Amino acid sequence: FSTTLLLFSIVDAIGSFHENSEIKIGKNKFFIKAKENKTHLYILNSDLFGLDLNEVDFDQIYFCLRNKIVHNSLIGKEILLNAGKNTPFIKVNSFRGKGRYTIYLNSFYDACENAIAQFKIEIPRLVPNSTHGKDFFEKE
Repeated sequence: FSTTLLLFSIVDAIGSFHENSEIKIGKNKFFIKAKENKTHLYILNSDLFGLDLNEVDFDQIYFCLRNKIVHNSLIGKEILLNAGKNTPFIKVNSFRGKGRYTIYLNSFYDACENAIAQFKIEIPRLVPNSTHGKDFFEKE
């Protein structure tokens, strides 16, 4: 649980600084919005993480993980955690009721490590222009 919480917190944080970034979800394009927490997860479909999740997947992952794992230390019944490696690190299974999503934690860790390295390069451009960055810099 703690590893999953930390990794999704990294995703959430990186996504929050990519406000107004256009992300392809299925055939549609959506924007990350600083004050709409679910949209922070859209960063998973960006070049930083390289997934191709659909709208339903984002709704389920947000519902089962962000709210429950962060606020209640629970994961939804549709989430299976696996310590192994797999590409993609979030595998969408075709069946419901026994684990629609499998999260491969070692691969997820590697993806977060790569995303953080890329995010560090983008910090000078992204952070000062983001809602969260403006709040941070105004307080100093």
